[in-house]
Amino acid sequence: MSIFSIWVEIFNMKFYL
Repeated sequence: MSIFSIWVEIFNMKFYL
């Protein structure tokens, strides 16, 4: 569950940038 959260955060950051 933690890994998924991290992946989502990274993807969000990349998409945001």
